[in-house]
Amino acid sequence: MLYTHSINDLVYSTDLLNINIYPHPITEQSVFSFNNYLHTDFSLYLYDFTGRLLREYPTTSDDEFIITKEELPSGMYIYKLKANKFPVKGNL
Repeated sequence: MLYTHSINDLVYSTDLLNINIYPHPITEQSVFSFNNYLHTDFSLYLYDFTGRLLREYPTTSDDEFIITKEELPSGMYIYKLKANKFPVKGNL
C-alpha cells in the first residue's frame, strides 16, 4: 500500500521511507530505521491495538529510533511516524 503526504510541496510515502524494524520481534531492543532523505524532524509513537499510547519517542532528524522492550507486553503494535504533523502509520 502506498500512502503519501504532501509536506511543503514534498511527498513522503511509506515506500520512499523504506521503514525497517530489526530484530523483529523485539527481544531487548530493536532499531526502527527509515529513509529520512530530507533530514526532516520525525517523532515515533507506539500504540497497542486498543489505541492506547504506549511510548512516545522524542523528535529527531536522524533516520532511526531505538525501541527498548522494557515493560512492553508481547504482541503486535501500531506505530505512527510523524513528520511536520503528517503521520505515516503501520503495524509493528
